[in-house]
Amino acid sequence: MKTLSIKQPWAELILQGRKKIEIRKWNTNFRGEFLIHSSQIPDKESMEKFGFRNLPLGFIVGKVKLINVKIYENDEEFLGDENLHLAGKGWGNKGFILKDPQRIKKIKAKGNLGFWEFGEKTTLEQQVKLASSSEEIVEIYKYIKPFNLDYPDYDEWVEKCKKELESDYKKAYYVKKGSDISGVIIFQPYKKGGDMLEIKNFRVSLADKKEGIGSLLYNSLELYAKKQNFKIIQVDTHSDGMVEFLLKKGFNIIKKETLYSPSQMETILQKNIGDKK
Repeated sequence: MKTLSIKQPWAELILQGRKKIEIRKWNTNFRGEFLIHSSQIPDKESMEKFGFRNLPLGFIVGKVKLINVKIYENDEEFLGDENLHLAGKGWGNKGFILKDPQRIKKIKAKGNLGFWEFGEKTTLEQQVKLASSSEEIVEIYKYIKPFNLDYPDYDEWVEKCKKELESDYKKAYYVKKGSDISGVIIFQPYKKGGDMLEIKNFRVSLADKKEGIGSLLYNSLELYAKKQNFKIIQVDTHSDGMVEFLLKKGFNIIKKETLYSPSQMETILQKNIGDKK
């Protein structure tokens, strides 16, 4: 079940019905019921402000429904809801509007960034996530930054990629094992328009390549592309291993050319995912 880690005393204030809006710097498309996880480290200043001394830390403590997200355009709007979110300026401008908080029997658990899945048995398929928060984008940025693979101006591209993920022009699926990312696939609409989706970065950690993470990431991408009515997926690579992987996924080699460096040949592949007549 989706879970959100919230520092104390804010988790307790939500359960008491006193805090009806959770403020975040990142947005989400998720709507529905989620579990409340009390973070291991409390907000000590706010604990004192609201008169709390001992509250559970590092536990699933309840559940609540997220029914909408309110974007605060200015300080006046933010301060107008102060009795609902109880927060100060600088916490963010995305207000998660909450409903029907319920306490549950405490369950010890480690937290995570953004919305995360809680459950004793979590399959790899359930761990594939579409990045939606600033915290997730920062994690992806840190993960892909060391993977240069001889691309010129790679560091500049990574910085640009981070900004385009934040603007939602680029999107990314990723898989985490424990607290670490083990694979990511980044994609965007074809720059010249049309019904083509481009894979711009596809990485799986060496230690996890035999676990099928690459296939899970690609399958999630293809499903997304079909739902968004894209007809073609395109990718370029100079990795023989990646070419072999993509051919097994139904891609065809279109051509080879020097895209990024005159001394390095890239293989361009495409897969038609449109309805076959």
